[in-house]
Amino acid sequence: MTLADAAYDVMRGASDGRALTHRQIAEIAVKRRLVRGELVDVSRAMRVALVREQRHRDSEGLRPRIRTVGPGQYVLGERKLEPELYNAERELLDRASRTREATRVALRRRLRQLPAGAFELLMRLLLERMGMMGTEIVKRGDGVVYYGGMIGRGGRSLKVLAAIRPGEGELSKEAVGELRAGVRLRGFDEGMVLCAARAGGAAVTEVCAAPGIELYDQDALTELMIRQHLGVRRMHLPVDYLDTELFNELLDQG
Repeated sequence: MTLADAAYDVMRGASDGRALTHRQIAEIAVKRRLVRGELVDVSRAMRVALVREQRHRDSEGLRPRIRTVGPGQYVLGERKLEPELYNAERELLDRASRTREATRVALRRRLRQLPAGAFELLMRLLLERMGMMGTEIVKRGDGVVYYGGMIGRGGRSLKVLAAIRPGEGELSKEAVGELRAGVRLRGFDEGMVLCAARAGGAAVTEVCAAPGIELYDQDALTELMIRQHLGVRRMHLPVDYLDTELFNELLDQG
């Protein structure tokens, strides 16, 4: 359970609906074994998680599950919502989650089924989105094409060799070894695999055997595409949410 999910579970279990501090939320979460760790560490992390949770849901156009009502004080965002409105908002969120997952599945399938030329072009666009400069082809092989370029990381410019492998065939240990050899022999700093299919167990072991190779196979490549807003479009639906904070302020002043 994430810290934000644990906080939401704790807040929903507070029958009186009173505000809780991030330390109180952390203490209850640890006591109920929703999260693990020392209380002082969980408390600090909880405060950061609650801030991040509110910002994330604001950016997604969703009502915050937990909102701030004072310095370090938090309450449920859905507090005092009418039952029918609460259920409607939950249903909307569930449908959005199902749509998001169905989109991931469809994107993953389309990446595997793309013809080699189309997949290569898409991966070149992805490398550009990732900040690769001076991208140029290094070598073509059987079922693979290698591109090299410069990527900035942590204030450094690294020379990266990217292996682009289309199709539905499982990535092998030998494919990773070939890339590692190319990195070493051609003077690159790191290697990267962009693979439409899943990596086999031996391939994953080979990647982990020594640093210097990043692996983006089936699921990881799908997530990378979504993070780079490539192959998907982010749509914001016009949804009107009841402004509970306004009404609470009016009632408090009354």
